[in-house]
Amino acid sequence: MSGYYVRMKGDVVVNVPSELGHTTTWVLLEQEDWFEKEINFVRRWLKPGMQAIDVGANVGVYALTMAKLVVPGGSVWAFEPARAPAAMLAEGIARNDVPHLRLVPMALSDHEGHATLQLHVQNVLNSLVHSFEAAAAGTEQVSVSTLDQQQAKLNWGRIDFIKIDAEGSGLSILAGGERFFAEQSPLVVFEVDDSQAGADKRTLPAAFRKLGYDIYRLIGPDLMLVPLRADEKTEQFELNLFACKLDRAASLVAEGLLAVQPSAPLTIPDGDGLALYDRQIYAPAFGVLAFGDPTYRRALDAYAVWRVETAAPVLRWAALSAALAAAQEAAHKIPSVARLDAGAICL
Repeated sequence: MSGYYVRMKGDVVVNVPSELGHTTTWVLLEQEDWFEKEINFVRRWLKPGMQAIDVGANVGVYALTMAKLVVPGGSVWAFEPARAPAAMLAEGIARNDVPHLRLVPMALSDHEGHATLQLHVQNVLNSLVHSFEAAAAGTEQVSVSTLDQQQAKLNWGRIDFIKIDAEGSGLSILAGGERFFAEQSPLVVFEVDDSQAGADKRTLPAAFRKLGYDIYRLIGPDLMLVPLRADEKTEQFELNLFACKLDRAASLVAEGLLAVQPSAPLTIPDGDGLALYDRQIYAPAFGVLAFGDPTYRRALDAYAVWRVETAAPVLRWAALSAALAAAQEAAHKIPSVARLDAGAICL
């Protein structure tokens, strides 16, 4: 597969397929960055000296970005089993001069050996075949290992961050990494929908919880992590979730990047929403904002607290949650465009 280089945010140069039909190619050409909000959070958090792993690295959008962030003193290991994207990533490593990014040309699962990789037109969707019948044209035989085996072979020290994007192999990766996840305490980002067809999409978060990891989602859109309730459904508006143990969560709280559950009821000043509206450049054109419903006013007042950038993360998250609840209540009473939009903004 031929390719060419595209420069993205962070002075990262990625070798992408030359065909515009590839998602990675047209996204990077159109946006000059990756479309997932999680990559911005990674840029804000990952620091020199940290060590990271990218499982399902493809052409290296995340892996190359991480490699730029962890210097000096850090390392990144990128696992990519498919020959074509692995070759492009190897060229990207050389082009960006990041020898501390090690390419490992294999898939991770729950066993060592070999497996069949189903190749897709969109190479970001390449996936391990789980039955012989599914292995047809457009496949490759690839090496397979486990996180536990690789930790022993590659002699990893402390791993700070791991990204898992393995198109349906998440549960197998966790099963093959029980020792890794017990001994290590990384921040993990993983796909919300990592299930095989027809499987329960909640199984991977549940598997992380069994390993002692709490689950978080990113809000703001990329400002901070907040706890995800076990019954909270995010498939419609989240592509990825985060997982980490309590010690890692505590360090993220200290950095202002994670909000814990508020310990006291939120006090929302009356009138802050109207004051926020009056400060907007469009306010004179729209005129005086009149409130016929105190629920809608409360939603805007809470949203104004969320917009205070100097406020503590826990306060901002509580305010945003209150704004969403009030906006949904107001939209249920009178489903106007403004009230429906307010709920969408809070999400």
